[in-house]
Amino acid sequence: MNVNELDVRKTAVLFFDMLNIYYLGASEETQTRMKPVVDNAVRLMKTARTVSMPIFYAMANHRPDGKSRSMIVTDRDMRLRPWPGDKCKPTIHGAVEGSWEQGVIEEIAPQPEDYVIPKYRWSTFHGTYFDLALGSR
Repeated sequence: MNVNELDVRKTAVLFFDMLNIYYLGASEETQTRMKPVVDNAVRLMKTARTVSMPIFYAMANHRPDGKSRSMIVTDRDMRLRPWPGDKCKPTIHGAVEGSWEQGVIEEIAPQPEDYVIPKYRWSTFHGTYFDLALGSR
């Protein structure tokens, strides 16, 4: 396969965790650093739409009571900064279903023809319908 010639009938775009919490909820410094990524995502989305390529959005989707999230013990936060005092800290990660944090950033917001794949752990494939949706296409 020539990577410069994609068969759009057999290709899809997957945006993974392009969520408000990770972009708009980040520091101004992080948003500035991420801006080129968002700009390129917009270009990719627009191009995919012009050739009717399917677009998938994988997004964290957790119950408000936290019972669908996994607790992990880490020595660093989500930005890989050590916790104060060099201590390990139990942490529950994940955006709550229906929350602002869980929403896909406005610049690439899903349209009715797109696929939104709720995920309950790190993988877009495990325990989701992503594989089924790809196979059906």
